[in-house]
Amino acid sequence: MNDIEKIKNIAALECEAFSNPWTLEMIQSSMASDFDHVEVMEKDGIFQGYIIYSVVCDSADLLRVAAKSEYRRQGIGTSLMEMMIKDCEKSGVQNIFLEVRQSNAPAIGMYGRFGFQEISRRKRYYTSPVEDGIVMQKEMSI
Repeated sequence: MNDIEKIKNIAALECEAFSNPWTLEMIQSSMASDFDHVEVMEKDGIFQGYIIYSVVCDSADLLRVAAKSEYRRQGIGTSLMEMMIKDCEKSGVQNIFLEVRQSNAPAIGMYGRFGFQEISRRKRYYTSPVEDGIVMQKEMSI
């Protein structure tokens, strides 16, 4: 899959998965960044999901992760998370951070299985609908 196809697939899934989707420009900016990593999951040439994360020095931030609706609950998110964590280990990352909607129980459960723990809450962080964001952290073993 070339970069233009990646961007189009990610943008389409952004609109499906998030109430405040990233724009094409935001996705392109991440793909061009020295710090951001944009990885897609595809099987037999079919786009299934993606992950975007940023690594700066010894810290990483999970920015986006999503699977197409027809591929959810099939391990796509888990595989993408495993890919990110392995890359972070190789890069010497000590902590990975993320924010998640308080109502997103499936995501919170998946993050918990990877060792992420709630460290704080951001009141009214999300819009459409307005909702608190849970900040989670995974301390990497060195």
